[in-house]
Amino acid sequence: NDSGQPQPGNNLPVTASKSYAVQMILAIILTAFASSLVVLGKIKK
Repeated sequence: NDSGQPQPGNNLPVTASKSYAVQMILAIILTAFASSLVVLGKIKK
């Protein structure tokens, strides 16, 4: 069952918090990357 639904018995709070932390880190990295691209674009102009 790879439909993205957590299996019953697999939903441990530790893994959930880890995946949440990873998502937060990825969101921060993407935001910083996008803002740096905007800054670089402004500098090039």
